[in-house]
Amino acid sequence: MRPRPASKAPLALRAGAAALALAGGSLLLYALCALGLGLLQVNRDYRAPPQGIEIYLQHNGVHTDLLPLRTAQADWRGAFPARDFAPRPAPVQPDAAAAFVAIGWGDAGFYFDTPTWADLSLPVALKALSGTGPSVIHVEYMPAPAAAPNLRRLVLSPAAYARLVGHVQAAFARDARGERIAYPGHGYTVHDTFYAAQGHFSPLLTCNEWVRQALADAGVRVPVWAPLRYALF
Repeated sequence: MRPRPASKAPLALRAGAAALALAGGSLLLYALCALGLGLLQVNRDYRAPPQGIEIYLQHNGVHTDLLPLRTAQADWRGAFPARDFAPRPAPVQPDAAAAFVAIGWGDAGFYFDTPTWADLSLPVALKALSGTGPSVIHVEYMPAPAAAPNLRRLVLSPAAYARLVGHVQAAFARDARGERIAYPGHGYTVHDTFYAAQGHFSPLLTCNEWVRQALADAGVRVPVWAPLRYALF
């Protein structure tokens, strides 16, 4: 009598368990690194000036930063004109009642395909985490923010704000003429739009980490690494 071939089921189960263990271990390591590096800081000698330019960090589960619409260092109305936004009936303009402009960076597919958290799907998330997709900058004209638990106020010196503006300006991808590349009609409302950006979103370079790098370049005391919003708030 010939012996029966060994069942492949235990091998498949062991492979599945190993894959789950690897994924779980990777997530745990990621969380520990985010926590540990989130406690360490750069620009530790930074002190906020008693008076200066107010900016805000706000989140809705993720992250966006709010910059004043006009300062001596930058007038964002000229950078983000109405023609770059979705068509709207005159005389409505995206910056009609705006005092600030919210600027955030991230994966294009994630932004375009996930207008709300209910629209988030596993394929979209995995593609964004792969680090292979193009990135965009999300721009939204907003009124002055009211105090809220999801809001953090920062005061920068004019020199620090100028460095922050330089970081943001360098993040835009540009065409052969040096112009920003807009995506009119991709915004969620008539007050926001998207522009092509430099770089690729990944688990190491997230939207929050991009903001951390911008603040670090400005000289602000921030964590060594902030892939999640918690270290910034």
